[in-house]
Amino acid sequence: VPIEHQETNSRTKPRIPASTEQQLMEITKVDLRGLEPGQPGWDEARDAVTASIVAHGCVVVHVQHVGLDEDIRQALFGRAMQEMFALPAEAKQRNSNNDMQYGGYIGQIPGMAYESMRIKDVTDAGHISDFAGLLWPQGNPAFCSDTVGEFTKNAVSLEKTVTRMVLEGLGVRDEHALDSHRDQLCYSLRMSYYGICPEENT
Repeated sequence: VPIEHQETNSRTKPRIPASTEQQLMEITKVDLRGLEPGQPGWDEARDAVTASIVAHGCVVVHVQHVGLDEDIRQALFGRAMQEMFALPAEAKQRNSNNDMQYGGYIGQIPGMAYESMRIKDVTDAGHISDFAGLLWPQGNPAFCSDTVGEFTKNAVSLEKTVTRMVLEGLGVRDEHALDSHRDQLCYSLRMSYYGICPEENT
């Protein structure tokens, strides 16, 4: 989940190539609000989602999850993540994971204004609490349940809906096969900060 801070003006703002703008305009926008498997509108939305994924590798969707609305995005990007990355380096470095390379905190790289932290198995509320406890020993309930927990719950729900649609659209309709695929998944949340890289000789 990257956040970026960059100052630009009309003379320095990068221009998007016309070909890229055309491609962005062609990406399908699909309304998933209120849709359930087997209910009216599901098949049409599934076909549109699958076609966009095949053609562009992505799709734009409209959803009604409260946990993905403007308020939760502001709470996550505008408050929680800024508080988290403002912590001292020694606190952030407690987010370590010896099970895999780059499984925890990434940062303090010379010449790069980049930091990143990861919560493993983020669908488990206990893992979110454990992560917060590393950074804020005194606790941070708002970060755990009100922000990251709520965002994650609804983001995973959306991912499962889109994945089911794509698999169905590619011909995988057997419920056992769909359940087997879901059971093998483990979700992690990586939050990243992209700053302005320091210029050389300054």
